[in-house]
Amino acid sequence: MMFLAFVLFVLVVWLLVKAMQPKQRPKQKSFTDQTQPDVRVINQQRQSRQIRKLATWYPDSVTIGEYNIKHALVYVGEELPSSRDRGYYGYSVDPSLIDPTLPISYGEYFDDCERIGYWPSYSNLSPERKGAYLKWLSKGRADPEACIGYVFIFFYGLERRLLVDCKELKVSSEERGKIVAEIRRLLTVYSENSSFQSYARRILFIEWLLYRRDEPLPEEIDIYDRFETTPFVYLLAREIASGQPLSFETALTWVLTYPEFYPRTPAVRCRDLLKELFRIRYVQEFGEGMLVKPNKTRLKVEYRPASSSLETVVVENFELPDPSRLKAPLKRLITIVDEATDALDSYSRYLGRGGKPDSVYGISLLPSNLLETNQKIVALSEILHRLSDDRDLIRFGNVYRLFEDTEPNPLRKRDRDALTSILNKIGIGIAPDHRFHTVKPLLDDHVLLYRDDSLREIKPTEKVKTLSLVLRLGAVISKVDGTVSEKEVKKLNSLMNDAQLTLTDTLALKAFLHWCLNTEQNTKGIKSILLSKSDEEKKAIGHFLISLAFSDGIISQEEISYLQKAYTQIGLEKNNVLRDIHSRTTTSEPVTIATKEFQESYTIPQNVLQTETDFALNSELIQKFRIESQIASKVLEEIFAEDLEKDKQDADEVAPDEQAFRLDSKDRELLELLVEQEEWNRCAIEQICNDRGLLTDGTLESLNEKSFEFADELLIEDGDQVTINIELAKEMLNAFKKE
Repeated sequence: MMFLAFVLFVLVVWLLVKAMQPKQRPKQKSFTDQTQPDVRVINQQRQSRQIRKLATWYPDSVTIGEYNIKHALVYVGEELPSSRDRGYYGYSVDPSLIDPTLPISYGEYFDDCERIGYWPSYSNLSPERKGAYLKWLSKGRADPEACIGYVFIFFYGLERRLLVDCKELKVSSEERGKIVAEIRRLLTVYSENSSFQSYARRILFIEWLLYRRDEPLPEEIDIYDRFETTPFVYLLAREIASGQPLSFETALTWVLTYPEFYPRTPAVRCRDLLKELFRIRYVQEFGEGMLVKPNKTRLKVEYRPASSSLETVVVENFELPDPSRLKAPLKRLITIVDEATDALDSYSRYLGRGGKPDSVYGISLLPSNLLETNQKIVALSEILHRLSDDRDLIRFGNVYRLFEDTEPNPLRKRDRDALTSILNKIGIGIAPDHRFHTVKPLLDDHVLLYRDDSLREIKPTEKVKTLSLVLRLGAVISKVDGTVSEKEVKKLNSLMNDAQLTLTDTLALKAFLHWCLNTEQNTKGIKSILLSKSDEEKKAIGHFLISLAFSDGIISQEEISYLQKAYTQIGLEKNNVLRDIHSRTTTSEPVTIATKEFQESYTIPQNVLQTETDFALNSELIQKFRIESQIASKVLEEIFAEDLEKDKQDADEVAPDEQAFRLDSKDRELLELLVEQEEWNRCAIEQICNDRGLLTDGTLESLNEKSFEFADELLIEDGDQVTINIELAKEMLNAFKKE
C-alpha cells in the first residue's frame, strides 16, 4: 500500500508541474527558412545529379534519335547546370543542353516561333518543337526562314563554351576558332534579325578582347554603332594611352558615337562628305591630330550574355584610361562637326528634295574645299584648264556635258549661277559671265573659258560692270568696217590698263573683250531705250562712239555710216556725225558732258584726238563714266539688252511650256506667304490653310505636283518641320499667271 501511495503521489506532482509550464506554439518558418532548402534535400539532389548523365560537348558529329548532326558544336546529356547555380537556389539546367531522354516527335523548324518565348530553352520545348530544332541542326543551320528562337538556343551553347569552358577548361585555340567561324556564318544567314546581330557581334568582340586582342579587330565589329560603343571606347582608350595624336577618323567616330550627340540630317544623309569635310577642318585646327591627356579612371568592359544561365562577364585588367568620362576634348570636336554639318545643309536639302548628287547644281552647293578633293572634279578641272589655255570658244551647253550632266531645259538663272560658281571654285572663269556682262548665254551660244589660278569666287563690282559695257560697245564700233586692227584692240585694252584693276578683274575683262571681238554682237532697241535719256547723256554716248571709232587713227566710210545709224538710234541727228568728228579733232574748247543729276564739265585737250596713229582715247570721258558708274551702267545695260527673240528663249523669263501652268488665287496667296521663310512649323502651316479654307495635305501635294511639272523639283518638304524651296517658289510665282 505504501508503494502504491508513493507512485500515485509522484504522478500527481508530475501532472501539476506539467500543467504549470506554458504551452509551446508550433515553430513557424521564417522567410529565410522558406527560401533556403533543407541541407538533407540538397544532399539528396546532389546524389540524384550523380546518377544523371553529365553533358558532353560535341564539337564534331553527334546522332540524337534519327537526326545526325554534323559539325554539331552542342552540349548533349542529362545535366548541365546553369553557371548562376551556387547550390543554394536549387538545380537549373542550361537552356542549350540537348537531353536525349526527353521525348521527341516530328516538327517543322519554322512553325509557331512566337510560342517559344523570349528566353527559349530546349528542355521547355514541346516534343514537336524539340524535333523541329534537331531537324534544323541536322540540316546545317542554314535556313534563313527558321525560327530565330532555335538560333538562339544553339547560340547559347556557343556562348557558354567561349565564356565558361574556355575559362575553366583547356579549350584549344583551334576549337575556339571553329566556334568564331560558326558565329560569323550565322551572322550572314540571319542578318535580318537585329537582336541576333547585336548579340553575335558582341560575343565576337569579347572573344577577341579576352583571347587575341593583339590581332586586328574582327571585320564584323561595327565601331560606328552608337548603340554599342564598347568596341570603339576600347580602341579609343588604347589610342589615348599611346600618347599619339588622335587620327581624324577616331576623332570623328568619337563624336558620332557619343550617346548625347544627335547628328542632324546633313550628317546622316551626307556621311561620306561630312567625313571628308571634317578631315579638312580637323587638320586645319589640330595639324597632325589632337593630343588627349589620359584620365585616371580605369576602363572596365562588361558583357551581358544572351543566355539567361550565364553571368555578366567583367574585364578590367587593361590599365587603360576610360575616355567616356572626358568632356573637354569632345566639346571641341563637336564644334567642328557642327560647322561641317552647317556647310552641307544646302546640299543635303537639295538631295532631300530628290536632287541628283552629281548634277551641276548639286555640286555647286558643296563647299569649295570639297571640290578640291573630289576626284571627278579634279579630273574635269584638268580638261577645263586645257580648254581655257586654247582660247577657243565652246558651246555653252557642252560645258554642262563635260560634267556628265544633261543640259537644263528650260535654262534658268540658278542653272547659270551653279555652273559659273563651280568653274570659279576650280580656277576657271567664263565669258560672258551673266552676273555682270549683261549677257545671258543660251545653250547654243558660244562662250570663252579662261584660267585664273588665283580665282575662287569672282565678285562683280560696278567698275567691272561699267568697263565690260564700254568694251562691248567698243568692240561693236571696231568691227563695223569688217576688220579689227591691232591698234583698236590695243586701245580697248588700254581701258583696263588705266583702270587700276585687280588681276582677277583684268583677266575677266580681257576674256570678255576676246569674246566680244570673236562673236556677233547686236544693239537692237537702242532708240527706244534712249528716248527717256537726257540730251547730255545722248551726246556723251555719241561722242564716245566717235572716240572709239577713231582709236586706230582712221575713220572709214563704213564706220561713218555706222555712226550715222547709231546717232539716229540714239536720238541724235545723223548729219551731226561729221561735224562732231571735225570738232573733236580740231577744237580745244571744253566739252561739257552732263546728266540731269551731274552738271560738272570736263575738258578734252587738243592733243587727245589726233589723226596720227598715237591717238588716245578720251580718258576724261571714261573717268566720267567711272564716276557716274551707276548712271553709265544703267544706260549701257539697256543698250545691250538681249533682243526680244532671245528673251523669249531665256528661262529666266517665262518659257513657252510654262505658259500653260496656272495657280489659282488661293494657292498663289499661300505660296506668296510661304516664300517669306524657309522653315515652318507643321502646325502653323495647318492653321494658315484652315484660315483660307484649304485642306493642308491636299494643298501641299498639289503645289508639289505643279513644282515637278514646272522644274522637276520638290517645292515643299513635309514633316514636323516644313521646308520650302525658296528659290523655286520665287521662280514659280514669277512664271505662273493668275487665273
